[in-house]
Amino acid sequence: MKLSVKAFTPSCLVVSLAMILGLAGWKAFADEAAPAKPAGLNPAQIGPPNPISQNKPAPGPTPGPAPQTSQAPQTPTPPIPAPPAPAPGKTPANNPGAPPPVKAGAPASPIRLSTGPVTSPATPASATAASQATGSGKFAPILPPKDYSPPVMEIPEKRFDFGSIFKGDEIVHRYLVANKGGSPLIIQNIKPSCGCTYVSHDKVIPPQGNGYITLKLDTSRLRAGEQTKTAEVVSNDPKSPKDRLYMQGKVVTAYKITPENPRIEAVVGSKQASTVVTLEKEVQQPFKVVSVKSQNNRILSDLQETKAGQAYRLNLTAVPDPNSKIPSYSERVNIEVEGEGGKKINQEISVSVQFKERITVNPRTIWFQRNEVKDLREKKTPAVSKTVTVKNETPGEFKFKITQLEVKEGDFKVTQETVKDGDEYRVIISLEKLPEDPNVKSIKGNIVIHTDDPSNKEIQMRVIAYI
Repeated sequence: MKLSVKAFTPSCLVVSLAMILGLAGWKAFADEAAPAKPAGLNPAQIGPPNPISQNKPAPGPTPGPAPQTSQAPQTPTPPIPAPPAPAPGKTPANNPGAPPPVKAGAPASPIRLSTGPVTSPATPASATAASQATGSGKFAPILPPKDYSPPVMEIPEKRFDFGSIFKGDEIVHRYLVANKGGSPLIIQNIKPSCGCTYVSHDKVIPPQGNGYITLKLDTSRLRAGEQTKTAEVVSNDPKSPKDRLYMQGKVVTAYKITPENPRIEAVVGSKQASTVVTLEKEVQQPFKVVSVKSQNNRILSDLQETKAGQAYRLNLTAVPDPNSKIPSYSERVNIEVEGEGGKKINQEISVSVQFKERITVNPRTIWFQRNEVKDLREKKTPAVSKTVTVKNETPGEFKFKITQLEVKEGDFKVTQETVKDGDEYRVIISLEKLPEDPNVKSIKGNIVIHTDDPSNKEIQMRVIAYI
């Protein structure tokens, strides 16, 4: 094969020069991006030497006989231009990230290709080790040291028995909490039950150390008798994060109150309503009642001693407020008892007061069931009826009369009968005919009872008949 001298044109020289310059630039980029060689790696970890990194030509196929070419003069290859000099103030000493300058005329440095693992400088060595350990590119969990000892919460005395105490006294007790583990024990929360109040606790207990939890029990709101109150302890103990403390004992009173929760039924507009409570001493120690007082002064009290030092009769009276719209309320009455040495004990009574109108209607809503309307539907009876009682709740204080019965809705008829003039009446509600439309399933009505009582001029009633 003959080569023509025309093959070596200026365009070929330009292409060759561009390839050489590109190779030199790629080498500078590789030197800047590649990390430094890790210390402590032996040749076996690096791998076999690279022919290019040894500045030796890579072995190729055995060359055959040289082709016959014409003896044309060769165009000399131009030298590689040196890269521009660094800007002032940007020498390698104060710009470590820049590649070293190349002197003009110096041969280009050989390109080195690393065959070992490349670790990004932003990736911590520990994370790289964890990723290599999993073999999947994911981070492995951080495990505690082999000699790690978790905290262990131990409460030697979980139950505290306070014995017998008078109602109204307070009990304060401190519980010992031990940490039997090798790490700090953290008491995260204390959750007391009703009646048991948290006071304080040591939040962090060192390994093999002790701490305390203090609880208080207020017995003023507790019933007399056996009592058990609890408090839940939450910690960072991995095996038993929750435990429970107990306070138990008997709450006694100086006097037994009968009934325990008295109730007064009062009528709106009436003068007063009252109930009677008895107090009987149930302990051996000498006591006496020194005072009785209502919480909001809505109940009047009258105390009489029926047996010296042993029993009392207490009359409680509620005075209704004619302008009040509250149908009921609860009032606390405090009984102060004094014992030997001037010891004073407070006992409380919760009195329920309920108000009702002085004219009552019973029932207020009338229901006709389907089986009750059956005879009317089958025309076996001319009508079905229900009776309502209208009564004066304070017969000795005033009298009233029904002046009118009005049906505002529904096909019902109403009549009245006098049981006791001025005090009690009967209202009869009747259903005499049914709707002709078979799709109607019920009849609903409103009835108004008109009276001459200024506080109850109109009394509303509701009537429903299922047909």
